[in-house]
Amino acid sequence: MYMGFTSHYSCDGLADKMRMILLQLGARPDLKIREVPCSGSFGRPTEFPGVTVNMSILTPWDAATANASVTPVPAHWKLVELSTDRDPLREAGDCELIEQVKAHVLPLFSARNVDYHSTCVPNQLQIGGTVLKAEVLIADDQQTGAAKASAPPPPPR
Repeated sequence: MYMGFTSHYSCDGLADKMRMILLQLGARPDLKIREVPCSGSFGRPTEFPGVTVNMSILTPWDAATANASVTPVPAHWKLVELSTDRDPLREAGDCELIEQVKAHVLPLFSARNVDYHSTCVPNQLQIGGTVLKAEVLIADDQQTGAAKASAPPPPPR
């Protein structure tokens, strides 16, 4: 549930922002985001838009406590600076959203070396006033792609 004074989002707009943020943090692309509750019209800002998310994320492998049915995935730590928009003025309006992501979403991910600072003031835009950086665990695309390439082709139909 998003609550802010500076920027207001439609339910679908918040869902789009959250998809972008979650992918930057390392969620798998097959994540599912549902807008709830949504009292406003499609594309129109609503007072308290919310989303629920069903996603898969990576956690560091620990052979001592690992479940035998879980296969490790090659991954690496990547420094991510969270960005919600290419337009610095619009991104400045997302400072309250970034504050809420830092408090409620980032702890769900494997993250380290978190660097967060904010000069977010309700109803005032400050370009560059909010920064959230962290190292997050990201799957190795090249090795994942190589594993898919070495897999036997599916049988003909």
